[in-house]
Amino acid sequence: MAIFGIGGTFMTKYAKLAITENASASTLAEEIISSVRTAQAFGALEKLASLYDGSLVAAQRAGYKQQLSGAIMIAVMFWSVYAFYGLGFCNFPVFKICH
Repeated sequence: MAIFGIGGTFMTKYAKLAITENASASTLAEEIISSVRTAQAFGALEKLASLYDGSLVAAQRAGYKQQLSGAIMIAVMFWSVYAFYGLGFCNFPVFKICH
């Protein structure tokens, strides 16, 4: 349960971050589209496009962190299940207390 609690916390944190970054990128795109004539007149389209790309890269990085935390959570869960199963068949003298 602790594995899911900790992993879920990290996944939620990075999912919120990704949504926030996507929202800021969407807001920026909406502002650019609404004032496309002004941006074209001042020749600022390339700069505005790079700002939009930067917002998307930040959202992508947050998504990568979310997926990585989910992958680590699943890996630790399966490792613990197989480790406990393996220890059930262990014949070390230290574990012969119960036998």
